[in-house]
Amino acid sequence: AEDGDYTLEEMLIFAIEDEYLAKATYEAIIEAYGEVKPFTRIVLAEQTHIDLLLPLFETYGIEVPVNNASEYVVLPDSISSALATGVDAENMNIAMYQAFLDQEDLPDDVRLVFESLLNASEHHLKAFSKDRLFGAGYDLAQKIQNQFRKGNRNQNQSSTGTCTQTA
Repeated sequence: AEDGDYTLEEMLIFAIEDEYLAKATYEAIIEAYGEVKPFTRIVLAEQTHIDLLLPLFETYGIEVPVNNASEYVVLPDSISSALATGVDAENMNIAMYQAFLDQEDLPDDVRLVFESLLNASEHHLKAFSKDRLFGAGYDLAQKIQNQFRKGNRNQNQSSTGTCTQTA
């Protein structure tokens, strides 16, 4: 909202759609790059966040949006960029929950869930930040491995020429 005021419905929809997108993005990263930490841990947490939000929709009679987040996932081109994406996403998430918590007349149950999700985002941010050096090492190892594979293919192709024997 331009004036910084959000309705309860807007906050809940923004929150769950954000959690849907985070989970879908981390699932895509795991599918593309394998069981890489911290994504393997955080993807499970994203489902927990969704599970925390769902009862609030029922309590306040708000329709739960369809989860079509996988349609909006942009797969980062490396683990390093995936970790950077995680850092950016968690920073935005923290800002979103802080803005929601600044709202007047926020029901106590909603405030409690938003505080929990804000705290979780702060932990995720630390995990992504801590693992950024690992990500650079992972990407370098992949690059070396790919170069090695290319070298073997080129070597095998050049050694498959015809060989003549002299007596």
